[in-house]
Amino acid sequence: MPASSASEIIPPAKRLEHRLRALQLSLSAEALRDIALSSPLWAAIMVALFGGILADLGTTSAAQSWPWIALCATVAAAIFFLSRIIRHRAQAEQLNGSCWTAVVIAAYFLVAASWSLISLIFWEPGNIANHCFLLLVAIAAVSLFLTSRSGQFVMVVAATLPNLGMVWAQFLRQELWFDTVLAVVLPIWTIQLHLDSWRACRTVADAHRTRLEMEKLAKELAFARDEAARANKAKSLFLANMSHELRTPLNAILGFSEVIMRRSLGKNADDRYSEYASDILRSGRHLLGLINDVLDLAKIEAGKLELDRQWLDANAIMLDCASLFTERAHANGVTLKSEAVPEDLRIYADERAFRQMVINLLSNAVKFTPQGGRVEATVAAHNGGIRLSVRDTGCGIPEDQLARMFQPFEQLDNRYGRANGGTGLGLTLVRALSELHGGRCQIESEVAKGTLVTVFLPLKETSPEVARTAAA
Repeated sequence: MPASSASEIIPPAKRLEHRLRALQLSLSAEALRDIALSSPLWAAIMVALFGGILADLGTTSAAQSWPWIALCATVAAAIFFLSRIIRHRAQAEQLNGSCWTAVVIAAYFLVAASWSLISLIFWEPGNIANHCFLLLVAIAAVSLFLTSRSGQFVMVVAATLPNLGMVWAQFLRQELWFDTVLAVVLPIWTIQLHLDSWRACRTVADAHRTRLEMEKLAKELAFARDEAARANKAKSLFLANMSHELRTPLNAILGFSEVIMRRSLGKNADDRYSEYASDILRSGRHLLGLINDVLDLAKIEAGKLELDRQWLDANAIMLDCASLFTERAHANGVTLKSEAVPEDLRIYADERAFRQMVINLLSNAVKFTPQGGRVEATVAAHNGGIRLSVRDTGCGIPEDQLARMFQPFEQLDNRYGRANGGTGLGLTLVRALSELHGGRCQIESEVAKGTLVTVFLPLKETSPEVARTAAA
């Protein structure tokens, strides 16, 4: 979402109308620019014709005609710069204001009005050839304006009325029978012209709207195709990771079980057998945890996971979860600190889900923090709810990969992610569980400096849809 509209959500139908208006203004400005730039040349031709080349049309002095050429050139220069401004604003998607429509309408009227002066400057009383030619010039000018194909009828009106109105005003003098006839016929023809133009503009506008809808549909299809490709890649990556994650504990279970069953180390190796049984138990628990993660994520996505919310002692849960990683952190040379602020802080959440969020965050932090690093876990009161944050001084996450961190089965494509294994479900589950509580999860990181993951949970029940809207 662009920064200028981040605070408001524009309905799709209104957004389409904004794009349609911007397209129409762009097309109108381009057509008007081409007409305006050619008008000084045509004005010079008219001055030559009425200056004596065609004597039947009359003669007009240079003092009367050349200022008109200068006016047409000045208007053409102004329209040229206006078209550039409109083009730049269209590229920046800043043509939604109705004031720009008024500006383009005024520009059309200005160009048409400057050209309509031909009927005032070169009109020769009693000259039927002169009057007929000026009518043809007015009709030719109108036809040029009708080629813009912008689809806005108001542009047609602004462009045609000055030319037809000026020549009609001259015919109202009724100097000749020809003038009298055209003074009656011209308004009727003008009304018919505008009726036909109105229908044509509606057809053109519908064509533009269809074009924009097709472009939008094409973008959506391209996005869906890319999403499907990413999902397929994630599925392949998941299967590859799951293959490794499942085979490793299963091989340990089968291997150690076979050693114990056959007593391959002899009848007096009870200590070794006990150690192997511990390895079997650890592998089984790892396998169970992995399967539970996959099943929990599937339940959440299917909307089948129900929460059993109750008031919990945040400090006790935090200390209990941190104790599970104390030995691993110590073995890795990592300092692990956890606390609740205040110590008697109470939270309203599903205990199993809250524990899983804390464990997943601590597991990632300890896993990716090198020797000599530090991991700090804090749960504190925050804006009528609670804030769970886990900060580490680990390898950090590149900025261009932050958006991927909450995608299922995604892992960083670098030496840190691959070296530490895992299926990439930890943060996905944390975000899904936090949203299920009506909260949200966010991540901040800097390469070589560390990562901060923060979970916000409310102290009242909030639907995930409301939470996602508030977070957005």
